[in-house]
Amino acid sequence: MPVMILVSALSLVVTVCWTRRCRLNAEAFAPGTHRYGPGLAVWGWLIPVGNLWIPRRVMLDVRRASGLTGPARLIEGWWWVRLVKLPVALAVGRIMPNPMVSLHVALISAVSGILLLLVIREITAAQAERLAA
Repeated sequence: MPVMILVSALSLVVTVCWTRRCRLNAEAFAPGTHRYGPGLAVWGWLIPVGNLWIPRRVMLDVRRASGLTGPARLIEGWWWVRLVKLPVALAVGRIMPNPMVSLHVALISAVSGILLLLVIREITAAQAERLAA
């Protein structure tokens, strides 16, 4: 269990740093077109209740500013899986003393992590292409 907590914490730190860097790049690509400032690319992950929508909107803005068009299926899929994890963990928490040990929560977390990695890959590639041009 301590390993899961450590991995989760490290994943959050890396994701927040990546989001901030991409948000700063996105401001250079499309100045003044973002719903939230660069500070919320970081703090949006940590604000209670706000963390249920701010990071998604920041990523959608970053994706658009990075030159990606069309439906943001990866971001939406990742976000919905992330949101589903909350009630599942709460429900499992009523049954088990530690919901993170639940196979259901672990599977949902794995799917969320894979989708987030695909989002990171998509946006990073688009930004690298724009920076190389």
